[in-house]
Amino acid sequence: MTKLVEIADLRMGYSFREGLSKMLHGELPVIQFKDISNLFIEDISTCSTISSAKIKSSHFLCPGDILVSNRGNYKASVLKCKEKCIASGVFFVISVNDQNFLPEYIAVFLNSNEGQKALSAKQNFAGVQSIIRSELEQIDIPLIPMEKQRKLVELFLLYEKESSIMEKIAQNRKKLINLILSQTIKE
Repeated sequence: MTKLVEIADLRMGYSFREGLSKMLHGELPVIQFKDISNLFIEDISTCSTISSAKIKSSHFLCPGDILVSNRGNYKASVLKCKEKCIASGVFFVISVNDQNFLPEYIAVFLNSNEGQKALSAKQNFAGVQSIIRSELEQIDIPLIPMEKQRKLVELFLLYEKESSIMEKIAQNRKKLINLILSQTIKE
């Protein structure tokens, strides 16, 4: 096991001095919790945007950065797009600097039952469920061979794809039942 702080640099997403809603309409996408649904963040075209005039380049995200929500549901996703963007303050940004760990593997681990248990054990119970940076840094990440890391990521992606297909099937089934019900009532 290796502490996260030993293999990555961690920082907070950008904390806005005023509400994000007052700063909208610019050219710089801001990734918020609502924009995260899968292991990979590949499309930021629907993200809210702000002016980049006062944003330091140190806040910009890089492909491969992992975003982990810092309260509530500790979901982890990996940035895959190359466009300039920032993460909102609801995220920790993890930049992996150890070649023995794939960012995707770390995100899969953090999303797993084991990772969620480790995150929950470190959370602050005062009020809203949250985790602080110093606690996140101490999460143990298992070091496994690179090929196994790739296989676990591949397996997780297949799981996500299957879940998406099953959700679409359920939605279509509901539409079909509603259609049959409305046609039956009209007879």
